[in-house]
Amino acid sequence: MWAKGAERRVAMEEMFLDRPLIAGAATCGSGGEVQDPGPEASRYALRHDFASRILQRCGGGKEEDLFFLLCRGESMQPTILDKEIVLLNAAMQIRMEPKNNGIYLVRRSPEDNEARVKRVRLDKTKGQLVLASDNRSYPTVMVDLDGAPIHQLILGRVVWVGRYLLDTDPPEEDW
Repeated sequence: MWAKGAERRVAMEEMFLDRPLIAGAATCGSGGEVQDPGPEASRYALRHDFASRILQRCGGGKEEDLFFLLCRGESMQPTILDKEIVLLNAAMQIRMEPKNNGIYLVRRSPEDNEARVKRVRLDKTKGQLVLASDNRSYPTVMVDLDGAPIHQLILGRVVWVGRYLLDTDPPEEDW
């Protein structure tokens, strides 16, 4: 009996990947901090086959390049809502060659720890990174690269968005 339980546990461990939630929160607006998850970080399970498909579809990386991140704010609505958790691919090849109109975790300078989730476009002719919000009430921001390596500004690509339902308000109607 015990052997079957142990076999089942091993099979589950082989099926799922354990990935951390990055400490802090990025904003979909202004002012978030992102730190290394550390050993005490909350962890979430991903199926290995799901992670493999995501990595393959977004251009590469390893399972170790995937991290979860809590987003705060309204600037990426309706795509990403306040308090939603996203999955990031932080592989170097993804950071070095951002896809125009992709959604990324970015910062405005290499020294800045303030992280934002924005739609990105690289304007090579002007040497700028264009950061846009899906919520049209937020302005587009231009970041001069000034010789900074792009991977120091692009921290990872958002490859999956999850819905956080615990703090949502119930429907107005009484049912």
